[in-house]
Order: sequence, then structure tokens, then C-alpha cells
Amino acid sequence: MWLEAALAEHASIASFARFVQELLALAAPPELVTGALRAAAEEVEHAQTSFDIASRLLGKSMSPGALPLVSPRPLSLAELALTTFEEACIEESFGALLAATAAEYCTDDDIRNALLKIAEEEARHAELAWRTVAWALEVQGDIVRDAINACVAHRRVLRYPNEPAALEEPLLALGVITGSTLHQVENRAWHEIVLPLWTELLAATQARQETTAAVSQIYE
Repeated sequence: MWLEAALAEHASIASFARFVQELLALAAPPELVTGALRAAAEEVEHAQTSFDIASRLLGKSMSPGALPLVSPRPLSLAELALTTFEEACIEESFGALLAATAAEYCTDDDIRNALLKIAEEEARHAELAWRTVAWALEVQGDIVRDAINACVAHRRVLRYPNEPAALEEPLLALGVITGSTLHQVENRAWHEIVLPLWTELLAATQARQETTAAVSQIYE
């Protein structure tokens, strides 16, 4: 399972590289591009750390193979906002909470320290995603809002069942979350992080738009 996590982190490197190109194609603010470049570099570290842990637990050296190049997608700003919401606002928030929760249960000091670092950096990646969506909302408010609201309505059903898994407790000691604990983390990420932040972002955007409209009326 640590090997699977390593391969997923390795794939994320290419995803962030593609994200950088997509931001550039849409003339995104420099701070978003800088954040995406930093996130890609951190994913390299996450992959290496995960491969190191997998190698130690399996008793043999594990490393990634060749990864096919991922070409940038010809996305509109609204499409980029939606994919960012799905792939990063949701998934990076979930990943950050998953790593932090795994660290709480983990009894291996080296793995726990690695998980804490991953949790902190995945939270930063989620923040970057939310800032990207906020920028898109400022530029194309109604289109972006409607697309993400439709996504939120569609994703009400959680992916992981609330059922205990075989070997759940021994895996928790090694920083691997499965079964009912995985369900609980996903439920918390969705209801305590993603939904509240989306509601807050919509309210903040609406308030700024109303203020701008009011100021414009004054000077007309």
C-alpha cells in the first residue's frame, strides 16, 4: 500500500507540471504559477519518501518506472476551475487530512514524521487550488460557480464504505488508513473542509462583487 501511494505521488508530479502549463496558457497570476512549481517539487519529495518507506517495509529497493508525458489540456478558465476543484480542492484536502490522521495512529517514528511533513505540504497544495478557484471566480463568476455547484451536488455520495477492513489496526500502526477509518476521513474532509470552504468562498466573492458595484454607482 505504501508502494501504491508512492506511485500515486509520482504521477502527481506530472499532473502539477501539466497544471503549470495550463495556468500559463490562461495568463494566471504569477503567484499561482509559482505555487504550482513549488507543489511539483514537493511531490517529487513525497514520491521519494514513499518509495523509501515501501522499500524498507518490503525489504527490497523500489523505485518508479518511466512516466508518460502528460500534455496540457486546452481548457477554458471555467473548465480549469472545475478540474482544479475536483482534482485538488477535494483530493488535496482529503490527502492532507488523510496524512495527518495516519500520523496520529502511526507507531513508527520515521513514518510518522514523514506523514506530518506530507500533511503540511498537501494542505498547502489544497490552498493553492482554492486560490486558483477564487481567481477564476473573480474573472468568470457565474460560469465557474454553476459548474462547481453542479460538481458539489453530484459528489454527495462518498466513495469509501463505512465498513471495517481486514488488517485495519496493524496497517494503522504503519501509517496506512483503510476501512471505516478511511470513510471517516473522507467524510470529515468533505463536510468539514471542502463544503465550508466552498460556501465561504462564494460568500466572499459575492460580497466583493456587491462592493465593487456599489462603488461604481457612486462614481457614475
